[in-house]
Amino acid sequence: MKVFLTRLLALCALAVAGCAELPARDLDAYADSFTEARLAGDLLLDEVAPLFPSDAAIADCAVDPGLGYRPCFDAALALGDDAARRGEPSDIRVRRAALALIGGYNELLVDLGRGRSAEELDARLGSVESVAGAVLAFAPGGAGVLAGVPLAGLRSLLTKVETIRAGDAAASSVTEAEDDIRALIRFMIADTSALYAVYVAPIDTEIGVLKILAEDARDDRDVAEAMRLAERRAALADRALAFEAALIAYVRLLDRTDRSLGDLAAAIRTPRAGSAPAAADFARQATEARLMAEQFLSNVRAMRAPGF
Repeated sequence: MKVFLTRLLALCALAVAGCAELPARDLDAYADSFTEARLAGDLLLDEVAPLFPSDAAIADCAVDPGLGYRPCFDAALALGDDAARRGEPSDIRVRRAALALIGGYNELLVDLGRGRSAEELDARLGSVESVAGAVLAFAPGGAGVLAGVPLAGLRSLLTKVETIRAGDAAASSVTEAEDDIRALIRFMIADTSALYAVYVAPIDTEIGVLKILAEDARDDRDVAEAMRLAERRAALADRALAFEAALIAYVRLLDRTDRSLGDLAAAIRTPRAGSAPAAADFARQATEARLMAEQFLSNVRAMRAPGF
């Protein structure tokens, strides 16, 4: 452990020297943007979670898709969002864990840029190690919509972090996991098509039924009922459009994170090299990421507002 801490301290010194041109406020803004993005991402997944078949036992108080609510109550569910989401389908849990892993790796790079202490970096590495293990545990081998999860890359990432924490490799090798994390981000981007399909499927079905009912109302010359059904169809379409707007903001934010993460990793790997982003460029990226995160959160909250 002493050797490991010595290596981490040496890396901190290199990181401070290498990233001196990246202001702390911009590193903070970049880290905060993904914290906000993860909050919005979890709320987005809350919307689609009841639409996935549950693979958890009823004893776990999972939401029963046939009922639309939990068949039991556990006081632990009141202790926080993570506890309240206990018993969710693996399809949702792997997505939440993937978001947490991307966020954790971002924070790890930012901590390197800030020159955090060896103990703080070790704790961050431990968190990344834990979440990477959770992603692998929740992804049962790539079935169904999980087929695109880059499991090989995540196993590679987990091995790298375990090796670093064991003191068998220099902590600077954490930047070698950049490609693994960026592959996960690209999966999350591509995965939005599956999320959209799951979300709009019941809307499509209900609109189809409403069309038939509207035809019957017109045949019966029931103008009031025809208008009510038309309003209901419009409200359903608005729901789908609101979800699409949230996904658009989500994809743009993930894409910005993908590119910014690459630049930040390069700045740490090759201090002051020509490939490292200039301070002004990184400041722009951090500002864009923050604005995109705010837009994403705003869109998700609008989608979850009463009336939808």
